[in-house]
Amino acid sequence: MQDFWKKIIKVFQPYTEEQLKLRPEFIDELNRLAYKLQRPAALLSMVAWLGFAFKTDPELHPDFHELFYVRIGLTVAGAIVLIATFFPKIRGKGLGWLLFLGSYIYLTTPVFTAYLAEDAAYMSGYMLVLLIGILIPLPFRHIAIFLSLSISLFVASFIYFHIPWTAQVEYSVQNLGIAVFLVLIFGYFMDYYRFMGFYDRQRLKQAYEELRQYNQQIQNDLDTASEIQKGILPDLPPVWNGYRFSSWWQPMEKVSGDFFDLIPMPGDSLGVLVADVMGHGIPAALVTTMAKITFQEQCRRNTRLDEIFYHVNRELCDNVPGPEYLTAFLIRLEKDGTVHYANASHCNALVYRSATH
Repeated sequence: MQDFWKKIIKVFQPYTEEQLKLRPEFIDELNRLAYKLQRPAALLSMVAWLGFAFKTDPELHPDFHELFYVRIGLTVAGAIVLIATFFPKIRGKGLGWLLFLGSYIYLTTPVFTAYLAEDAAYMSGYMLVLLIGILIPLPFRHIAIFLSLSISLFVASFIYFHIPWTAQVEYSVQNLGIAVFLVLIFGYFMDYYRFMGFYDRQRLKQAYEELRQYNQQIQNDLDTASEIQKGILPDLPPVWNGYRFSSWWQPMEKVSGDFFDLIPMPGDSLGVLVADVMGHGIPAALVTTMAKITFQEQCRRNTRLDEIFYHVNRELCDNVPGPEYLTAFLIRLEKDGTVHYANASHCNALVYRSATH
């Protein structure tokens, strides 16, 4: 029995606490939508009942003169709303003036319809008014309140005018009951799906904002990593024993696997290293840092280039998981101009002699 009542409550309150927190923002969304509908609704209200006022009503019910003023009243109400839309201070957020128009229609139509209850055409018009109400971007509670007031006025007016209960009236009232039922059902689900659509859009916006912030954090980290990687590149000496050095380094992304280094070696010689780690981005940059440290350790204690490559290769194989690899070209410059070099699957080096071009 307790589960049964929980299900009943869930039908009338289907939202979670998290969703209910967004309900005020949803009302703001409805206000923004209603704001755009104010002028079209005002223009439609100004002309909607004019044909009835000047032609249909006088022909069908010539003795019911008050109906003319009710019809013209909607035109006046529409004009008031239209004028108000040109003044920001009184235009409001949006729903206010639509509620004003809705109130006029919902609270006047049941009165004269009850007086003309024996006329099926007017009863049908009243049902149409009730059904159109669910298309207005209103919360369900507003629709329910307007519907309750409108039906209450219809019943009170029906009793006040002493309308006879004929078979035709009974048929129209039965149809009116169906219309009321449809307004409640469709009004409820319209409000529900409007809100859930709004809730899903808000979740998407929140997820997008979280992704944007996360991406921005990644970009900031990459900027920092790029500055760190630039910092591990050597400052080139102007001249070393007659050798002049120059370099150009441009990564494909903010960080990369390309690097070079100048490393002092035993015997007052100098190691010149150019290396390229497979791939680019953060993984390649991490291997680059490890490779640089390993090359520096080996070059400072060894002059044999093949042994340096051997120890560096073993160190990287032991500490770098996965398929990453690097190629390298290493030179050892002697003070007397002797050049020793070794190539570990790197691009061939070019020697340019200015004397012979």
